[in-house]
Amino acid sequence: MSGLTDAISWSGSNVALILFVVFPEHTKPSYRRPMNVTEPEAVRAYFLEDIDGLIHGRQCHEYDLIFDRVPSDLDSVLVSWIKSVIAAGAELAWFAFDGSFDFNHILTEDVARQVFAVGTNQGIELAVEDEYRRGSDWADRLSDVRDQLGL
Repeated sequence: MSGLTDAISWSGSNVALILFVVFPEHTKPSYRRPMNVTEPEAVRAYFLEDIDGLIHGRQCHEYDLIFDRVPSDLDSVLVSWIKSVIAAGAELAWFAFDGSFDFNHILTEDVARQVFAVGTNQGIELAVEDEYRRGSDWADRLSDVRDQLGL
């Protein structure tokens, strides 16, 4: 197994793809379930309260996509879900390992190894290969996304 596969299936009973989404302050968070990709068994949604205002008035949500196994079309699932939330008005969306989220560390270098997909209205990039995700090019790319959004 790869480091990615191990991390998303850590529970031993299912696979959790954790999608974090930043919406503008007055946008109603939403998404449409993507078509033509493996459907999750469940989607759990959470509002993440930014008490310290670190995302500058925006709102952050977490969607846990639960599968019974790693989707054979994992890349397509990641891209399709990010496209869905961006189309619904999100400014930023990323998939990361469970337990990686902290408002002080959104897409920072110290968590870059735990982020395996990122998207904005400028495009979507994947880091499903362990070597790339653990390298400096990926951390630099995430830093660029942070800078573009003023985080």
